[in-house]
Amino acid sequence: MSHNIPSPLRENLQTRKNHPAIIENGQEYLWSDVANSVEACKGWLLANDVKAGDRIALIPSGHFAEIIFLLACCDSGVVFCGLNGRYPGARLETMADDILARTLTSDQINEATRFADAEKLSAEWNLNQPCSVIFTSGSTGQPKAILHTLGNHIYNALGSNQNIAMGAEDKWQLTLPMYHVSGIGIVFRTLLSGTAMVITDEPLSVDQIIRTKTTHLSLVSTQFKRLLSEPNCGEISHQLKALLLGGGPISQMDIDRGIESGLPVFVSYGLSEMASQVATTLPNQPADLQFGKVLPHREVKINDSGEILVKGATLFAGYIF
Repeated sequence: MSHNIPSPLRENLQTRKNHPAIIENGQEYLWSDVANSVEACKGWLLANDVKAGDRIALIPSGHFAEIIFLLACCDSGVVFCGLNGRYPGARLETMADDILARTLTSDQINEATRFADAEKLSAEWNLNQPCSVIFTSGSTGQPKAILHTLGNHIYNALGSNQNIAMGAEDKWQLTLPMYHVSGIGIVFRTLLSGTAMVITDEPLSVDQIIRTKTTHLSLVSTQFKRLLSEPNCGEISHQLKALLLGGGPISQMDIDRGIESGLPVFVSYGLSEMASQVATTLPNQPADLQFGKVLPHREVKINDSGEILVKGATLFAGYIF
């Protein structure tokens, strides 16, 4: 059985060439712009002796160049390793060394997207190729380095997109960091749907959501609480089509407040080892934390001792540290 799929980048270039792919602080980048930048980045990787299977560590801040770099890694077989810039420099160096990654600066990432000697997009992507390394939060112990394949992210996005529909004119805002599976998940969901991704340096707020014409959001509990605290929160109810909550427990009180404000709340259960979402509430389903649908490409079982057992096409390749 073949583990290759047609490149989603090539497909968007062929079918949505002149449609917005990324909107950063009001500047639109079409899918043709994204393809050109990815090809430039691939050329830079080749010129700098970065080969398929190599691991590249960087501190992503969620800007255009870093998304391009992630896509170029996918297209060339290089492993994207996002590090949390809140850690001290010495710890970041140790983390990169632990996973045998070469570290690039933001200046190098920006340079790569403008490299003159471009390398053409691949026709196919191999679902089994290593794609990314992310570190767990370490909230229950020492942080672990998790390796995901390209297929893990692809199937995660496919399952999510079947539950949360996106149209041609929709916009999903990048509100979560790309050193976490939730941030990477937004990139893949928009890539597979051909939907535009919104990036902004403005803090998340009702006014910002309205101004950027965002239709889809992914938020953790703290972000959701801040949004609910704004007196005009209900004003986005007619614009937003999906507000996906996750990354940890969400209080039922906050969920109820969101629903009362008319927000299209989706509550998810997930984990880094499953590349993000495992189960998510259905459209128009009351967002009770006890209920949700296991998304396609995942399986869940609760054993006799109450442990939640998960498997499927999104299950990570393993811990590398």
